[in-house]
Amino acid sequence: MPIPIQFYGVILIAVITLWPLFLSGSWSPVSVISSTAISVGLLILVWKYCSSSYVSFWTGIHVISARLSSGFFNITILYLLPFLVIVYFISIFFTLSGLISGRSRSQELWSNFILKFTDVNPDTIAPTDVIDNDPEYQPASNTFCPYCNNSVEAHITNGPVDYYWCSHCRKKLQPNDTYKG
Repeated sequence: MPIPIQFYGVILIAVITLWPLFLSGSWSPVSVISSTAISVGLLILVWKYCSSSYVSFWTGIHVISARLSSGFFNITILYLLPFLVIVYFISIFFTLSGLISGRSRSQELWSNFILKFTDVNPDTIAPTDVIDNDPEYQPASNTFCPYCNNSVEAHITNGPVDYYWCSHCRKKLQPNDTYKG
């Protein structure tokens, strides 16, 4: 049975929040508890500042895990966990930048960073909360995405289709990019 990609994210969260417990023999209990509380607080701050409607912090970790997974847990964990810890430190830098320049800056940095691990053109992405709550998106009958072969939704404001949206691969497609089934 294969290990789900989310498992690597869970391991990362455990490592970055519970690392003080491994030092409990040399630290006082108060130091361990306060360090754990600071680690959890920092994780919550990073999660809040880096998450956007385009890509959440958690989704970004999954994207990286999926992209770098070898398919064998015992091999992947050797290089992926240290890499994800480095990614977490990068996201702390993005959060600090957001604390200075505003949350939208850290969201932009995180989204651009995650896009480096995908084959998606950043100009073709629309935020998921816009798609889910917009009545102008309607299922397009017998129209499919050329990338993943899933059915697409049509964005219609007045009259003809403005563009199509594939919710599976999160791509915005022009009418001539799709095909009829």
